[in-house]
Amino acid sequence: MGMFKTALVLSGGAARGLAYIGTIAELDKYKIDFDIIVGTSMGSIIGALYALYRNPKKIYEYVYDYLNGELFQRNWLPVQEGEASEGGSGFFHKFLVNLQKSIYYTRSLTRLSLITPENYEEMINAMFEDILIEDLPVKYGAVAVDLSTGEEVVICSGPLRKAIAASCAIPGVLPPIEIEGRLLVDGGGLDNLPIVPALEMGASFVVASDASWEIKDLELEVSCALDVVFRTNDITRLYLNEIRRNMADLLIEPRVGHIQWTEFNRIAEVVAAGRKAARTRLRDFRWKKLQFWLYTFGGLTTRKPPKLPKNIVYV
Repeated sequence: MGMFKTALVLSGGAARGLAYIGTIAELDKYKIDFDIIVGTSMGSIIGALYALYRNPKKIYEYVYDYLNGELFQRNWLPVQEGEASEGGSGFFHKFLVNLQKSIYYTRSLTRLSLITPENYEEMINAMFEDILIEDLPVKYGAVAVDLSTGEEVVICSGPLRKAIAASCAIPGVLPPIEIEGRLLVDGGGLDNLPIVPALEMGASFVVASDASWEIKDLELEVSCALDVVFRTNDITRLYLNEIRRNMADLLIEPRVGHIQWTEFNRIAEVVAAGRKAARTRLRDFRWKKLQFWLYTFGGLTTRKPPKLPKNIVYV
């Protein structure tokens, strides 16, 4: 009979994904041992830090210092310039916002990415040591998308830095990463909550946390063709995500839809939201896990992933 394995699955969400620091802090109180950790984009970062340190307080301090450091602040400035600043409704404010967007769009259309490959590599190297995924104490996967084949790529071996760089490579913002001949970008557009990979990696019970947003959280602001493209992409992504959420055995949903994806300065608020969401849902954890354990003990060693189009590869 196979071993009962518990997986932690973390979605993308950029600054919203900082909520997972609060989520794992609550999970840690229950002394939950995760055998598998799978993440997309920001979820791959927090998941890797948890696999490495297993200390939520240390992770918070580490991430806080990194986000407030000169390296991150300097490189993230071009991205922040693409976001409309809050406050103000007069003509001059609107003029500045539109000018800001025009500069952002022009840069996006004339470069491969807003942040250069060299700067991106420097940012990743400053956050993670040069270690192999195989050396982590748990089975780990970072999710990305192959730009050539359209396949979902779960990176579960090789350099951790490169895996995370690929999983976090937001199209247009961060450069694509080449791994084994594949040109990879952020996995969030295809599988923002990678529960299926966790099941295929042997999970019996899946705890998933999703810090993405809902349609109603996204203010409709259409001023150019690119805004229409971004809006339709958001809608597609959200509905794909809804299908995945229903596969979780325990779903933790931090209420962070009001947070802009670039607002890393709101880390304390976002982490608190992650704590609150986890605290509410974990009341059901022990009973749900006991049910699944009894089911496994009765003969089902692993759950079969739902039948979805087979476009997932593991590298």
